[in-house]
Amino acid sequence: MRFWGILAMPDSSDKPMTITALAKGLGVSVATVSSVLNHRHVQRRISPETVRKVRQAAAAAGYLPNISARRLRSGAASRYLVLAVVTSYQAPLPLVSASIAAFHRLIHEEPYRDIQSTIAVEMFEAGRLADPPGLLDGSRCNGAIIANTLAQDDAFLAASQWSIPIVLIGRDIPNYSSVRDLPEKTGQQAAEILLGADSRRLAVLHAKMLTQATGGRLGGFVEKVKSFGAEEPATIISEGFDERDGYRAMQRFLEQGYQVDGLYSIMDSLAVGAYRALKEHGLRIPEDVAVIGTGDYPIASYLDPPLSTFTRSQYNIHEEAVRLLLGHLTGKIKTPTQVLIPVLPVLRQSTQRGRPGW
Repeated sequence: MRFWGILAMPDSSDKPMTITALAKGLGVSVATVSSVLNHRHVQRRISPETVRKVRQAAAAAGYLPNISARRLRSGAASRYLVLAVVTSYQAPLPLVSASIAAFHRLIHEEPYRDIQSTIAVEMFEAGRLADPPGLLDGSRCNGAIIANTLAQDDAFLAASQWSIPIVLIGRDIPNYSSVRDLPEKTGQQAAEILLGADSRRLAVLHAKMLTQATGGRLGGFVEKVKSFGAEEPATIISEGFDERDGYRAMQRFLEQGYQVDGLYSIMDSLAVGAYRALKEHGLRIPEDVAVIGTGDYPIASYLDPPLSTFTRSQYNIHEEAVRLLLGHLTGKIKTPTQVLIPVLPVLRQSTQRGRPGW
């Protein structure tokens, strides 16, 4: 696992699993294993039991068919790649653009300058990652970063064997390389900051569709509030992830007569909408309601007042994901690798309630 830019590679004596070794261990032909891992077992009429055994053995061994790496090593004429950002339609656009920008920056660095690439964005309905054709078999791209998946998507990932290198953002699934933070810790820190701002009627704002990351933030926040002996925070659930969703959810909450003096928004985009709803109801930030978000969106420091939030700016999670993917594509990284990114609080005026000396 890599912590904050330090990579711990497997022991050099460990040889990467090959398709030949998998076939020998299972007592089947190399062609059979290849057909299963490249999703051609139906055409080859391979039995479901054999398919299950091959996939199970490949997953247990951490085998990843690195087709693109072989292409890169085959010569300069083959150094053209289609690299994909795979995300849901429901994901906030800043998250998509951040990955594209990271690709653009890093693909021009050494040792990748001789690689010509196209960056593609593959979209899916949240919870339906299995639907887009051609992703598993590598016919649409040579490598991909996947983000913003729901529990159903994570289950699909756990049960699938991809023919291309994959890096996940914000979730930890066995046998996949990933870049993530500790969402539970972020939620806990948010609770500590709001309680430290003398807020006692707390609420947490989140979308009804929870990812591994947002679910972790929510759980950490509620757990920490309870550990302080404070009243359990109210839950404000939005339909989606954007500013309008945050506004409407916060508006409904206030119209129903609920009171709040401390708000944790799971995402900055929802906090932007919540700001407007709070002000329309005559509530001042932070005098009446302290607010903290997550993500440090570019707009956060320009809100009135500037929004306290959490950031990964010192360790860009999207850049780390791109570096990890390029490492797989060039053959420098041969086994699933996890990168853990610290998340740091950025305290601005929106949480200065009750503490004029801040």
